[in-house]
Amino acid sequence: LTRMEPAQVVEACVSNFFLGKGIEASDNLIKLIVRKWTKVVHPVLERTMKGEDWEKVLIEEYKKLDVDKNGFIDGNEILPALERTHELVGELLELPEAFFAELKAPGITKDLKLIMSKFDENADGKFNAKEFKKYVEWAAYMIQAKFWINGELKAIKSGNKGQADKKSIPPILVNATKTHFKYPRDVRKEERWPENSPEYKAGISRENRVKPPPPEVEGDVFDRQRVIVGFNQGIIEQQVCFVLGTGGIGQDTALTLARLGVGKIIMLDCDTYDASNLTRQCLGSLEDVGLRKVDAAARNIKHHNIRSEIETIHVDALAKWDTVVEIARRCTAIFNGVDLGPIWDLCVTSLAKEVGVPYIAGQSYDWMFNVEYYSGDRSKLCSWCAEAKSEQEWIKNQL
Repeated sequence: LTRMEPAQVVEACVSNFFLGKGIEASDNLIKLIVRKWTKVVHPVLERTMKGEDWEKVLIEEYKKLDVDKNGFIDGNEILPALERTHELVGELLELPEAFFAELKAPGITKDLKLIMSKFDENADGKFNAKEFKKYVEWAAYMIQAKFWINGELKAIKSGNKGQADKKSIPPILVNATKTHFKYPRDVRKEERWPENSPEYKAGISRENRVKPPPPEVEGDVFDRQRVIVGFNQGIIEQQVCFVLGTGGIGQDTALTLARLGVGKIIMLDCDTYDASNLTRQCLGSLEDVGLRKVDAAARNIKHHNIRSEIETIHVDALAKWDTVVEIARRCTAIFNGVDLGPIWDLCVTSLAKEVGVPYIAGQSYDWMFNVEYYSGDRSKLCSWCAEAKSEQEWIKNQL
């Protein structure tokens, strides 16, 4: 199914239905259309859902569609069902008659050719029984009905509609650090098996030398981090992280911090979302073009956020340096992704040194990517001072 790239087919069809007309479709509307589509175009899926044998239903419905009884289903035989589906879309959206006219033959034929081309293996413009089966399997897959094909109908009959039994899923714990662990005591250390132990004598692999991590707390989101030797999840959850600039680097940083489970993420930017940003900036979508970057990032990070408090500030960092300083004073780490040149980077590094917090900066250009780190320890040299005897000398060299 992956090989067939069904998402591309669906995207093209949906664009014909909605995007070209400037219409937004809600999740509920899409679900309604899918139900109607299942009944009209795919009685195979409708009947299978009710418990009938998948293979038997497939053969029967294939024969019904084969109007001329030549053993193949061509485009003309599927066209009426697809046309009815398009009309249903128009009815559900309460569109004018002019819209129905545009959904007739030209648009439908285009959709049909696109769909059939994915499954018409011998490129004859027809579906044989094998190709039709693959097409219906794809259709079921696309409406999350894979269980119909596999004959797993217990979930449907019990009312679960294919979802896993929720009783078997442990509760998700996002604050197990407070309820089940004590830090720094529970920071994992590498413990080795004694040489006279049965485990040590059983072989020479790593498991015969190093003891396994402690048992997982069921449902703990951060278990994979806790089992890393020396990883302190307790410290991570106390961090207030200042993401300065929410472009490509800043958004990736904020997303990763949210997945790590830091205490708070503060995002600052003054820019708006442009179409060219979409290839790199992971917290934006087509819907966000023209919006403020911090607003788009705040809205979309909700899908990834586990426990972090999110704060956004739309301001020009260069013009409002006092705001940057104020935020830095209440943070525990600064991530600089603002692209204003080396003098700006020096200023932010100096600020991190002044307030005594770690500083991480990332820059990318063409095929190159650079990361700088400063620990926040005032007794240590930052990367700028390391290149010259003093900050003044470095500035003079830059000028």
